[in-house]
Amino acid sequence: KPTSFRDFLELGSLVYIGVHKDKKILSQVPVAEASFVAVDAIEGKLKAYVGGFDFSKSKFDRAANSKLLPGSSIKPFIYACAFENGLNPSTIFIDGPIIFDDEKLESIWRPRNNSGEFYGPIRLRESLIQSLNIVSIKLVQSLGLPKTIDCFEKYKFKEEMLTNDLSIALGTGTLNPLIAATQYSSFINNGKHQNIAYIDRIEDMTGKIILDPNNNYSKKVKNFKNVSFPWLSSEKFDYTGAPMIALDDFEQAQVMDERVAFLMSNILKEALKRNANRRGLKIPIENMGGKTGTTNDNLDAWYIGFIPQLLTGVYVGFDQPRSMGLHESGSRAAAPVWVEFMKNAVANLPTQQFPQPPGIVSVKIHQSGRRAGPCDLQDEIQEEHYRTGTEPQLDMLLNPNCSGTITESADINEKEPERFQFDDWDTKDIPYLKSAQSNIFCKVIDHFEHATHTIFLGNVVKSTFKDQFNTL
Repeated sequence: KPTSFRDFLELGSLVYIGVHKDKKILSQVPVAEASFVAVDAIEGKLKAYVGGFDFSKSKFDRAANSKLLPGSSIKPFIYACAFENGLNPSTIFIDGPIIFDDEKLESIWRPRNNSGEFYGPIRLRESLIQSLNIVSIKLVQSLGLPKTIDCFEKYKFKEEMLTNDLSIALGTGTLNPLIAATQYSSFINNGKHQNIAYIDRIEDMTGKIILDPNNNYSKKVKNFKNVSFPWLSSEKFDYTGAPMIALDDFEQAQVMDERVAFLMSNILKEALKRNANRRGLKIPIENMGGKTGTTNDNLDAWYIGFIPQLLTGVYVGFDQPRSMGLHESGSRAAAPVWVEFMKNAVANLPTQQFPQPPGIVSVKIHQSGRRAGPCDLQDEIQEEHYRTGTEPQLDMLLNPNCSGTITESADINEKEPERFQFDDWDTKDIPYLKSAQSNIFCKVIDHFEHATHTIFLGNVVKSTFKDQFNTL
């Protein structure tokens, strides 16, 4: 470790000087590369584009031509698929160790969370904010690979992202920053996929438009029946010889339920706020969200974030893959770049809100995921959003704080409820229950991790799965 400048400088050395917080500091040419894309996700216009650190040193365009692992930045699309298929932000999953032993694998696969810890029963909102790998994998297991891939195709992901195994949950396909920004646009564009345009138009020296790649200036027609084919003598042509005519009923592809898009943007707003607080980053406005992405051994670092009218993606990594260092995750290597850009961007943009589409209901829930009751402590209650009809219903029997106010049948306290007996369960339709009873605990939890309650035999008394198994 150097103790003075003389340890690494000598007379005649060329040094780079930067400015940080109004102070001059020694700087250096970065060894890692980076890429940056900013787009207007509503209108599809490219706002900023950086393909690398220095064009004179490398002319490779990492923004559009690279093939990079997205890592955890892909997880919001796994959750969106789950929400479109019946789950909701307060659905409980079990974050616990899982092992895959498959002859197709070179060795046993033991996926783990980045923290190395497991958190047990956890709401989907919280698991996405914490970017838990195990829950993401279990979501794909629950949905099934075919349905997950169907969702990715519906969201307009290209074939190289469609990994046909459970690792799709961890972002083992490939994309680039421009594609990533395009995909994330659906979260702030009411679920609509927006193609990003590099060029608005090309004019000749007289101001005549000779290329209109997005049909913004072409003649609009309801159909082509009244166009003078084949001569088109009265129509304008671009410099390629193509007629400048377009249908006026063009609509963006609705790739995602607009209510799910709202739920995702809402969760990612909380994810950004908590991540920024943990890293000591000051976000310029409250109404912004985003998601980090980090691949194994910190080879790639991502941050993709947004405000209602602007979406930006940052990538940091080496051209020849190697680790950037022990702690160089997306939140440390990429997120600060995004924050610095957004500080300048929001200063020149009007304040907007994320529109809440019809069909969204907000209810108060307990931190355990159930509907909050009148006896719950205020610091254990928070508001959650749902697609109408998927919100949890109030069930006083699931509220232990109100147990003293509930009355049951006269004999409920006279006789101990009959405990659940595995022998009483017909297991022919439940493959997870075919193992020995010594393995029943983890198998049942795995199979029923979506359940919010079970039922004792005998007197009907509902309880949480956690409480149920504590009594067995």
